Amino acid sequence: MNYANLAFRLRPRSAYEAADLGMQMARRWWWPLASLWLLAALPFFVVCLLLFDTASIALVVFWWGKPLYERPLLYYLSRAVFSENPSRRETLKMTPRLMARQLIQTLTIRRFSPSRSFDTPVAMLEGLKGAERSRRLAVLHRDKAGSVAFWLTVIGAHVELCIALSIVTLGIAILPESYQWEWETLFAANYLQAVCSFIAMAMMAPFFVAGGFGLYLNRRVILEGWDLELVFRDMQAKAANAGQVLVVALLAPLILCGIGYSPDLSAQETLNSELVTPAVTKEQIQEILNSEDFRRIETHRIPKFWDDLTKSEEDSDVPDIDPWGFSLGENLALIFQWLAWIAVTLMVLYLVYRYRDRLLALSIGPRKPKVSPPAPSHVLNLDIREISLPDDIGLAAQQLWQQGKQREALALLYRASLSRLVHRHKLLVNKGSTEGDCLRRVKKLRVENVYDYFKRLTSAWQAMAYAHLPPAETEFGKLSQTWPVVFDTEDQAQETGGE
Repeated sequence: MNYANLAFRLRPRSAYEAADLGMQMARRWWWPLASLWLLAALPFFVVCLLLFDTASIALVVFWWGKPLYERPLLYYLSRAVFSENPSRRETLKMTPRLMARQLIQTLTIRRFSPSRSFDTPVAMLEGLKGAERSRRLAVLHRDKAGSVAFWLTVIGAHVELCIALSIVTLGIAILPESYQWEWETLFAANYLQAVCSFIAMAMMAPFFVAGGFGLYLNRRVILEGWDLELVFRDMQAKAANAGQVLVVALLAPLILCGIGYSPDLSAQETLNSELVTPAVTKEQIQEILNSEDFRRIETHRIPKFWDDLTKSEEDSDVPDIDPWGFSLGENLALIFQWLAWIAVTLMVLYLVYRYRDRLLALSIGPRKPKVSPPAPSHVLNLDIREISLPDDIGLAAQQLWQQGKQREALALLYRASLSRLVHRHKLLVNKGSTEGDCLRRVKKLRVENVYDYFKRLTSAWQAMAYAHLPPAETEFGKLSQTWPVVFDTEDQAQETGGE
């Protein structure tokens, strides 16, 4: 991934700003996203209508497969944000493979996940599943990101319903006045409801997928420090350019002397050529003040229908509703009855899931104890197996430093520390854990002297790995000499206590 090619400004955002960023993505690529959704979903919709006699059942079956139709949109967005817009042919060619990925879990246990748009990239883009996926989601859902994803789903469902009702209302509004129809006919028009719901899903799908993807990208930016890496790259490029400018500046006098350069321009003319007038300065200041960094205009719209609501019935010219046998109260009661049954069903399912261990213990007896997962062999692409480490860590690190291999020396100390913590202190990490994750989990171990040393080593390793800034030789000497004292002494104390 080349972060310099991102289609948006790279910076950490709040969860609500990230969701708004997803909305901007949907607006920018709305037509490609909507067309991909139509090409992927329309065949399924037609097949459902042909298979089932009742359009309402066909609509429910089609609605159940909505997560599958959203995957081509996620594939397109994951490449469009890096300025690599794939063609529709390429995306559709990948669609069967995308739909088959973790298909059973998507249509069963994850179907009613309120944060589906936020969780899908973990399985689709990172390819994680099982326990690794759960741990990754636990990290991503911090800082209110999971809560915003939940409300994105709730609001999206209501907007989708409003769009469907608006289409029906529009159809009623354009009917001629001479046409006589009844409310019962409208509620019985199953095919009309199915088509309107399909159009509403097509209009809302790009915003729903892009909103969750914006939340996912923002969490990746915060956790993995994409913005810091881009800054370090710019600093490195500027340092290289500064070196070239310095060389040119040193060689320029020699070149000018060699060709007999004689300055004819007077000092006063040079100063006049560089003079900035007050008018130009004022124009530049006004341009800076009008930029987005110094001005942020927010518009709040308030509906002004309060006076209409407070009007009395006597002053109103709107005639009373004459329902053609249609009872609004009875239909609302039916809707609330269904909502109550759905709420009770969801509550029962939640209680069964929440206390599944106790229910299983009552039904099939005690469960077997869980086996702890095996320790990872690599963390941050660093080999932490004990067999890959030399016997004397401190001496080997000092030898690498003396040979001019500062990065390898720090990497040896860091991965050796992780290896001791994972294999001898049972530190729970995985191959995707960052330096910050490892440091927070080491702090929870509450091992004397280990956390302070590991914190200093982590700071030195991050500066070396990302900014290419090696520590001072004295600082490295302290780290390499202290390592055996911290870890070997701790291991000896544990072995003595065990004996």
